[in-house]
Amino acid sequence: SSGYNYFTGSVDADCELPSGSIGTVVTVKAGNTAIGAAVVVNRSGSGSGVDTIDGANSILLESPYAAVTMVYARPGEWVIV
Repeated sequence: SSGYNYFTGSVDADCELPSGSIGTVVTVKAGNTAIGAAVVVNRSGSGSGVDTIDGANSILLESPYAAVTMVYARPGEWVIV
C-alpha cells in the first residue's frame, strides 16, 4: 500500500505495488531476513495496464534491512528515489 511497508520474519515475501496516482510514494523495508531469503517488489497492474519500476517488472531486496522508496512519477512508471 502507499506509505511505509515493513516486512518482518526471515522467509521470502512477495508484494505488489498499488495502482498509483501521480505523486504516490511507497517505501518497502525488509526485516532481518535469513540467508537466501528476500523480499520481491512486483510492478502493479496486469495485461496492457502494467506499470514498471524504473523499466523493470520487479525489484529484489535480498539484504537484511534493505529498503527502497518509489514514487509514481507518470502513468505506467514507478521510479526509485
